[in-house]
Amino acid sequence: MNFKYVVVFGCSYSTDKYPKGAIKGETYGDIIAKHFGAECINLAQSGTGIQSLHRKFFEWSSENKHKLKDSLIILGVPPFERLEMWSNISKNYFKMGHHKWNTDEYASPKTIIDRIFTAWPLKERKNYFKNFYDSNQIFIQTTNLLVGLQSFLNLNKVNHIFFDSIWSIHDNDEGSGSYKKPSYWSDVKFNKQHYKDLISKDNWYPLVMQTWLSKDKTLWIGNGNDQHPNPKAHKLWANKLLTFLESK
Repeated sequence: MNFKYVVVFGCSYSTDKYPKGAIKGETYGDIIAKHFGAECINLAQSGTGIQSLHRKFFEWSSENKHKLKDSLIILGVPPFERLEMWSNISKNYFKMGHHKWNTDEYASPKTIIDRIFTAWPLKERKNYFKNFYDSNQIFIQTTNLLVGLQSFLNLNKVNHIFFDSIWSIHDNDEGSGSYKKPSYWSDVKFNKQHYKDLISKDNWYPLVMQTWLSKDKTLWIGNGNDQHPNPKAHKLWANKLLTFLESK
């Protein structure tokens, strides 16, 4: 088994740009790439959701089709409720998680989000959320995006690993604090069969990264105050993924 590229997609648990976290050369993606003598291409970004992960993967793949056969694709799957939306103001996508719909807290003055929120005031956003957002439907839609990713990777015989970054539908751990499963999680469980019937677990590493991290504060950044992985955690996680890959 040999690769020229290790390409990482995901959220803050995978990126090399999280404040005080692992930097370029220290992430699990870098360590796995070094193991194979490959180049690490880290396209993970803090706050990324499944919609964004899906879009970025296909953008990269369309521009680098010639690299796919020599690549190991790693997808650290974030929570499904993190959405992204297109803005005609910024002419770009912006991240809009479930918790940001009904507040202006994140609209810091002079930022693009402030400009977007000014054009789309709080009352209108709340009405949009009330009329068009449903956690069950978002769950089904994002499940379908994951099915599309798996189908593409399998059809093109691209080596890949999926894992859950923060929590999983198959994980009984409810989490705690800011990492606690959302209040609407019980509603989503009604669609568990939809997920179970369509998502292949063949290349899905079974351990949830955040659940694993929560059990050992020495793996956290900021002297144990932030449950994001520190360089030590990235190294251990890389070894886990390598063991999983070699078992396939």
